[in-house]
Amino acid sequence: MEITFERQALYEEVWSTPLTQLAKKYGLSDNGLRKVCKAMSIPLPIQGHWAKVAAGHKVQKTPLPAQAERNTFVSRPPETVEEFSDPADAAWLDQRMAFEAEPANRIAFDPNPVRWNPVIAPIRDDLRQAAAEALKMKRDAETAAKRPAKWAGPNFNAGQWNWFERDGQILNRTHRRTPLRVSPLTYERALAVLDALAKAARLRDFQVSLDVKEGRIMLQGFGEKVEIRMTERLADDWRTEVGWDKKPEKVRYRVPTGELRLYIGDSLHEQQFRDGTTQKLEGHLNDVFLFAYRHVVHERNLRREREERHRRYEEQQRAREEAERRARELQARKAKLLEDARAWQTATLIREYVAHLEGAGAGVEAEWLAWAREHADSLDPLKRR
Repeated sequence: MEITFERQALYEEVWSTPLTQLAKKYGLSDNGLRKVCKAMSIPLPIQGHWAKVAAGHKVQKTPLPAQAERNTFVSRPPETVEEFSDPADAAWLDQRMAFEAEPANRIAFDPNPVRWNPVIAPIRDDLRQAAAEALKMKRDAETAAKRPAKWAGPNFNAGQWNWFERDGQILNRTHRRTPLRVSPLTYERALAVLDALAKAARLRDFQVSLDVKEGRIMLQGFGEKVEIRMTERLADDWRTEVGWDKKPEKVRYRVPTGELRLYIGDSLHEQQFRDGTTQKLEGHLNDVFLFAYRHVVHERNLRREREERHRRYEEQQRAREEAERRARELQARKAKLLEDARAWQTATLIREYVAHLEGAGAGVEAEWLAWAREHADSLDPLKRR
C-alpha cells in the first residue's frame, strides 16, 4: 500500500494532531513520519507544545517555508501482522483468557515439589550439583584465607571462588544459551517455578521439552512453539582489593539480588515477568500462559503473512516471466519481420534485374532466367506463404 503525502496538507495535520497519534493513522512510527516531514521541509511542534495546547494556552505555529525540494512524498509502510489476523484466533484467545481467569484454574505454586516434571528434573540435578561445587569452592576459599598452607592440597578450588564470585555466582555459567542463569541464592525457587509452569502447561495441551541446541525450555502446542528462559538480576558492587603489585585497586563484582526474571516468547517477541515489591514471580504464572496464547496467535499471523508474501512473490515472479516471454516473442516477431522484408526486397531486386536483362537483349539463356526467377520466388515471403 502506498501513501502519497501532500506538503501543505501534512503541515496542517502535524500542527493539529500529535505526531504519535498521526503516525498510527498512516501505519508509520512517529520517527518514520518525522522523516517524511523532514524530507518536505515541514516544521514540527517543539517539545511541550501539546501540553500548552491542553492547558488552553495559545501557541503560534511555525510558518511553512515557501520553498522545498519536494512537495509530495510517497511512503510504503510495512504491513502489520494484525492485517493477517483470523477471527477464529480471536475467539480462541478469548476462550483461553476466560479459562485462565477462572479461580479454579489458578496455578498453585509448590516451593518444594516431591514429584518433578521429567523435563525439569535433569536441570534440577545439574544445578544442585553446581551449587554443591560452588559451596565447596567457598569453603576452600575460607580455609585458604585462614590457613594459606592448605592452598596446595588436592581437589582444592579456592582460586576459582574469586572468579565465580566476581561473575555473579551464576551456576553452570556458559557463553551458550541456557534456560536458567541463577545463583545459589535463587536456583531452588527458580526450579520450582519452572516445575509449576511445566506441570500447568501439560494441563493446557502444551508439550514441554528442553531444546539443548537453543538452550530454551519449549512449550509446543496449538501448532506453535513458545520459548521460556529465566535469569536472576545482578547488581554491580565495587570492592577494594590488593593487586599483584601490592597496590589497592577497585574491582567490580556482580552481586546476586535474588530477583527472578522470566522471559517467554522468542528473541523477537518476548515478554518479561519479574519479582515485584508486592508480588513474586510465582503470582504471575497464569499471566505467563496468557502471553503464551497471545504469542501463539502472533505466530499464526506471522505465518499467514509469510505465506501471503510468498504467494505475492510467486505471482510477481510469474508476471515477470510472462512479461519476459512476451518481450522475447515480440523481439522474435520484429526480427522475423525485418528478415522477411529484406528477403522480399532481394527477391524484387532479382526480378527487376532479370526483367532488365530480357529487355536489354543481353543474350542470357532462358534456362538461367527461369532459374533466377525461381530463386527470387524462393526468397519472396509472399510466395512462401
